Amino acid sequence: IRHAAPIPEWTVECNPSSLDEERLKVMAHAGVDRISIGVQSMDVEELAWLERDHAPGRAVAAMRRLSETWKGRWSADLIYGVPGQTEDSWRHSLEEILKWNPGHLSLYELTFEEGSRLTQKRGFGAGMRGEDASKLRSLAEDILMARGLERYEISNYARPGEECLHNEVTWKGGDFLGVGCGAHSRLGDLRFWNTGLPDEYMKRMNGGVDPEVGRDTDTDARGRLGTELLLGLRCRGGVGAPRLKAATGR
Repeated sequence: IRHAAPIPEWTVECNPSSLDEERLKVMAHAGVDRISIGVQSMDVEELAWLERDHAPGRAVAAMRRLSETWKGRWSADLIYGVPGQTEDSWRHSLEEILKWNPGHLSLYELTFEEGSRLTQKRGFGAGMRGEDASKLRSLAEDILMARGLERYEISNYARPGEECLHNEVTWKGGDFLGVGCGAHSRLGDLRFWNTGLPDEYMKRMNGGVDPEVGRDTDTDARGRLGTELLLGLRCRGGVGAPRLKAATGR
C-alpha cells in the first residue's frame, strides 16, 4: 500500500522488541519517513520497574538497524524520574542512545495517572521527588545541547531541521485528526476524542459505532486564550501577541 499523495511527515511509533527489518521495509514502501522508538531506558532495573518487554540489548539492536539501514529520520523516547534512577544511570542511558546519532529525542518525566496500571500497582505519588527529577532534566539538557540537540519544547530536543512537524502543528494550534484508541483531534475551535479503552474501542469499531466519547469547543475569547497559552507556553518560542490576537480578536 502506498499513500496517494505526498505528505510532509509520517511518523510511526515502534517498540524495540518489535522493530525488525521486514517491518522497516513495509513502512518505507508505504511512505513512512520517520520512526519514533520507545527506548525509555538503557538500565535493566529501570526497564523492569516500568514493565517494559525489552532489554537494553534489544534497544541497541533496534537503534543500530535504524542508524545503518533506515533512510528516513528517527527519534527515541526516554523516561526520567523512575524510582531508583540515579544521575549516573540517566547519563548512561543518554550516552548509549547518542552513540547512534538520533536527530530527535523526547524526554518524558514519569507521572502517575489516576487509574493507570502503574498507579494501581505502585501507588499514587510513588515517583521520584520533583526536585530530584528536575536535576535529571537539567543534566539531560546540558548533555544534549553539547551534542547539537536543541530543546524546542518542554520535553523535546532536536537538531535544527529535525523537529517533529506533527508536534509543532499541535502546539501552534493547527488542525489535526487522531485515529485510533484514545486519539484526540482538533478542527478549528472543536476538540474531540475517542475512547481510551482498547476493548471498548474494538467493540465499537467492529459494530460500526463511532468511537468518539467526548468533545469540547472554545466558543469564547477566554477559552481560546487559555488554549493558546496552554499550547504556546510549551514551546521555546512562547506566545506572541499576533497569535493571541488571531485567536481571540484582542
